[in-house]
Amino acid sequence: MARSAQPENATLPGLPPPGVGPSTPIANQVFDRCLPLLSGGEMKVLMLLISHAYQARSDQCSVSRNALAELTGLCISSVSRAIRNLTKHGLITVRREQVSSSGSQANTYILKVPNPFAEERQGTADGNGGKRE
Repeated sequence: MARSAQPENATLPGLPPPGVGPSTPIANQVFDRCLPLLSGGEMKVLMLLISHAYQARSDQCSVSRNALAELTGLCISSVSRAIRNLTKHGLITVRREQVSSSGSQANTYILKVPNPFAEERQGTADGNGGKRE
């Protein structure tokens, strides 16, 4: 069945148009390298980790596999496989966290992809508060 033609400026129902609301800047190199390399599930997990980290203006985030599964629509075993493969591809590093008294565990995922906040962090580390002289 052929899809009906959509206008070029069509958006997904319920989502604001581009440029309205929060967004996540992702370097083109991430897409150029990752799309041919990763499965759909791996790409979903990577995009979600990037989104979580960049919302915090960081290169890392802590999130549980259960949350990743819920947010990506993948089962936990698919999330685990995606994390393992993203690590093998050198796109993330996983820092294992201790299990809390509630039994939940949220590992920290460190991104190894181009990060728009890297320069900002370096500027902060120099004691200038991120400001250039």
